Amino acid sequence: MGNSTQDLISVIVPVYNVENYLEKCLNSIVEQSYSNLDIILINDGSTDNSAKICEEFASHDSRIRLINQENQGLSGARNTGIGLIRGKYVTFVDSDDWIDYNYVETLYNLIVEHDADVSVVSFIYEEQVKTTNGVIEKTRVKYNDGRVFVFDTHSALRELCRDKVLQNLAWGKIYKSSLWLDNNILYPIGKLYEDVYTAFEIFVRVSKVVVYNVTRYHYRVRVGSIVNSKTWISLYDYVTAKRLQAEQCVKCGAFTQMPKFYLRYALHFINQYNLMPHIDSTNDMIMNIRESMRLYDGQGIKSMGLVYYIYRWLILKNINLYLRLSRYNDILFRGKHPLPFQPIDMTKYSK
Repeated sequence: MGNSTQDLISVIVPVYNVENYLEKCLNSIVEQSYSNLDIILINDGSTDNSAKICEEFASHDSRIRLINQENQGLSGARNTGIGLIRGKYVTFVDSDDWIDYNYVETLYNLIVEHDADVSVVSFIYEEQVKTTNGVIEKTRVKYNDGRVFVFDTHSALRELCRDKVLQNLAWGKIYKSSLWLDNNILYPIGKLYEDVYTAFEIFVRVSKVVVYNVTRYHYRVRVGSIVNSKTWISLYDYVTAKRLQAEQCVKCGAFTQMPKFYLRYALHFINQYNLMPHIDSTNDMIMNIRESMRLYDGQGIKSMGLVYYIYRWLILKNINLYLRLSRYNDILFRGKHPLPFQPIDMTKYSK
């Protein structure tokens, strides 16, 4: 592939302090079998050698545009790239990841052959795991069975909420650029899980999405990354994003009532109460998630399932009793070592 009649595809790469990984990423992009690329590198105020590496690649490849800016975070860097899109299609690649030589070609063929708005491929986790012997590399394949799925708007949104075959990730996809440009869609600033917040805005506007379960993207999970860091703020941000996503899907008709999947995230968050050291806002966040469970008012056992129905009822009735029982469950059945129990002062939250 590679003749001038191919559609131009923009590739947006936010770059920030990734000098140890950047060359592998950029080499994988410039060596793509699909060559009609508009490669947009956004150096987001890097303080290491990342800018120099970008400059070196740009000096040898006319397809690369390098933009240097003050640090704005991942969302700000992606937004700068979105504003510079020239291609009919666009894809995102994170600068510590890399792609197979036929990543773009595979996605392009899918989106054209199926006349879709978005095409999706699977990925491989390239995970750094900290052990007593140092950091080791582990590889996990997500989906690679070769199956093809085609979704309309509502089925795509339901799959997005389930976050399995179709995940809330910017990368691993090619989009029609018009989805972003015609609807002025940008990533939210200051959110840790910006992909979840933005995914709904894209997929509620699609007519067709095609997913191909073959691995073409390599997702590096570094020690100390957001994915590997469980904090109250990061967990709360993620659960809040999933709640908004669920509510939006109900409003647009993808679900007829609040879907069960959000309860799973809400319960997981509340169950951390006995396991993670508290911060000043822990109780407030727990009570906010508890309150969000009222979104299921009017739904019964059939829609929630018996176990979730009972858990929700107990949390709303007596959250401290639920937290005590959860603590005993951690000790007796999960082999955990929970913190000393600290009951929530309910007088602070009484109406």
